[in-house]
Amino acid sequence: MENKKPFFKRVHFYLAAVAFVFTIVALALYGGNCASEFNGGKVSAAVIGWDIVAIISLAAAIAGDVLEFFFDKDTLVGKICEYLRLFAYLAFVSLIVSFFMGILDEYSLLGTILYPIVSGTVGDPVDGTLAASYFVGLGFTFVSLVLSIVSALLHKREARLALAPAKEEAQA
Repeated sequence: MENKKPFFKRVHFYLAAVAFVFTIVALALYGGNCASEFNGGKVSAAVIGWDIVAIISLAAAIAGDVLEFFFDKDTLVGKICEYLRLFAYLAFVSLIVSFFMGILDEYSLLGTILYPIVSGTVGDPVDGTLAASYFVGLGFTFVSLVLSIVSALLHKREARLALAPAKEEAQA
């Protein structure tokens, strides 16, 4: 087995883990507290579905990081683990869709909250728990999507740097 840097000493591993936790928090906040009269008493199936896809994708990317340390690159499992990092990109895409679907599906809530602020009038008050859960959930989703793409790009850079010495040895 070649000398590999342990997964727990890699920055992208922790970024993906934090993105995983933040996505779960965003899903819990949206699913638990955002059903209201603004959306017919239901939450958006698109937001929930894309958040679940992101959670599964981030779990696969994290598992790939962990398993890549334990298996040799020349084995079948090692090669599969190398490609599991691509799931971080899928998580990024699904979090973008979830973020924008969360905004699109809750436009009437946003209008009710933002109109009195912009117009200077007093509108119908919105439940504080609903507004806080919605905005904090959107914030967690946004931070998760940023962390997931940064994690994927750092992993790509690390893989490219690991290949550079191997190419130089092959040319010599």
